[in-house]
Amino acid sequence: MTNLYNITDYDSKAEYAFHSRHSHLIYNIDSTPFSYEFPDSNGEEFHACADFYDSINNMAIEFKCNKLNKSATKAIARDTWSEFSKYHKDSLYNRLRYQWNHSAFKHGIVSCTVNSELFPYNFIVIFKDSTQSSTRKNGDITFMEKQGIEWARESDYFKG
Repeated sequence: MTNLYNITDYDSKAEYAFHSRHSHLIYNIDSTPFSYEFPDSNGEEFHACADFYDSINNMAIEFKCNKLNKSATKAIARDTWSEFSKYHKDSLYNRLRYQWNHSAFKHGIVSCTVNSELFPYNFIVIFKDSTQSSTRKNGDITFMEKQGIEWARESDYFKG
């Protein structure tokens, strides 16, 4: 059984390809957010949604092909993006570098909150295997772990 939609229904070609590889997952086609308003460290609230739901493991999944940025709050991300975009071309690469929806801080808040007793399922960020990341002192992996992000590489999550 396949749960695939038309490629244009996905937020990205990468999400479509991910779903093609794991068609048992349920795609959040309407981008329905969690029924919770998450506060960042300044208290500004934001909504979040997962890309997929894994009914076998009772897991909400956020799929990423790029490392997360280090925008510490929603306001910092918004202000940085606003200033940056005045002088630079809008591109996926630049949005990944600055916007809140790609922030390790944001995903840490979502991960810690959803994985608490507030929700009947868990949350994980799954990275495509080819996503570059480092383990140096304040590298991507160490930084994500400090934020409390539950994460896995795609092949590790779906092995065996």
